[in-house]
Amino acid sequence: MKYSVVIPTKNRADTLRYTLSNVLASRRGEVEVIVHHSGRDEATDAVIAAAGDARVRYFSSPEPLPMRENWERALACATGEFVTVIGDDDALMPGAFEVADSLIGAHAPEILSWRPATYYWPSSHDEALAGRAMYRYHIDYGNIRFDSRYALRWLYRFKWHYSDMPMIYNSFVSRALVERVRSRLGRYFLLNSPDITSGVVNAAYSDSFLWSNYPLTVTGISKNSTWQRMAMQEDTQIRLHAISEFMPEEIVQEWVPENANLDFGIAVELLALREALGL
Repeated sequence: MKYSVVIPTKNRADTLRYTLSNVLASRRGEVEVIVHHSGRDEATDAVIAAAGDARVRYFSSPEPLPMRENWERALACATGEFVTVIGDDDALMPGAFEVADSLIGAHAPEILSWRPATYYWPSSHDEALAGRAMYRYHIDYGNIRFDSRYALRWLYRFKWHYSDMPMIYNSFVSRALVERVRSRLGRYFLLNSPDITSGVVNAAYSDSFLWSNYPLTVTGISKNSTWQRMAMQEDTQIRLHAISEFMPEEIVQEWVPENANLDFGIAVELLALREALGL
């Protein structure tokens, strides 16, 4: 089984070097690590050179790219049978590939999903949690196969949080599914939250997905985290621009006031995506 771990990045060499070291700690040969940098950065070049591992495939764009486009180009470089995307301050759990081997071999899913653990870097703005790791674990849960249509229904009826959807950010997704989406939509990542919207897209273009109670990845919350920066800045103008690709501008402006918070902006993107995909 060949896996692709995709790491889109931009000027974050300080955390990327730890993330890269973590992924490469697995001596497994059938793994490729795709690092795609938005624009040029000598510090990131140095991190890649220091890694000295042939499993790392490094790409960059001549000019800085929007987040969604950087993710799209990074994903296009992946050649593995199963692909996941992690942030440049994230990590893999020990034995992640072996667990994936076992579950994919036993159940043959197109998507293997999980709820990541969370690590708050010392640089996190939340001083109470800085340096701590957290994971929500349900002792009665094991591996569950979910019907994708039911998952979409639960999401849009407010019975499921968007983070529980089979995002490529918390899943190994078969490259066959990725290519199927691309052939129908022209691209895989939509709107301004490529991680979150991928959960809806994956469910819309699959029959089911396997959910594991074991976290295969760790989501890092650092000063670099996009989520943390956007939550603090309440930056809605970029989000408005992305949503307007699918919805009339006058409707977008009515739905998203200037002081809209991050969660509200995400909710609007999910609504726009439902309209675009005809769900």
